[in-house]
Amino acid sequence: ALNSPVFAKFGMAIPSVRIIDVALALPFDYEEDQEDENSHPNNGSKTISSHKKDSVLQKRQKAIRRICRDMEYAHPMTKDAALAFSQQMFQLDDMLDDLSESQTLLDCIVLAAKFYETDLPDLIDLNETTIGAFKNWCIEEYIDNEITIWMMMDHCLYPRVMENWES
Repeated sequence: ALNSPVFAKFGMAIPSVRIIDVALALPFDYEEDQEDENSHPNNGSKTISSHKKDSVLQKRQKAIRRICRDMEYAHPMTKDAALAFSQQMFQLDDMLDDLSESQTLLDCIVLAAKFYETDLPDLIDLNETTIGAFKNWCIEEYIDNEITIWMMMDHCLYPRVMENWES
């Protein structure tokens, strides 16, 4: 588009290409609070709560990786997006990691698959599944959660921060 003759026709200079850092341009509300906490002078080493947070994150990554593999989601951004969505939804659903209590993690994975995979997940088939992680999955709850995820992500489904995945 920048090589379009329209610029020359109207005597306009071609604008320079700039890369926007989405995480910097659109920070989440809770990230600003974390920056304030991290700037405290006594935060020189990792605390017990940060180790617990790392452990929870690793378990969530493992669950997302397993479900993506089971569902044959191959795009590498699917798991990254699902993790980003789940981190936002954890603010609302503290049982997110317990699949027997909450389907929110599954909903994050399904929405990520809808956004990144070439073969879209069939929601009707998922709703009728009686085995595996999706055995208690409900399409009506997914619809509500999808809207919530969109709002929690500020209507931008691109992950702002990419987490390191343990092998």
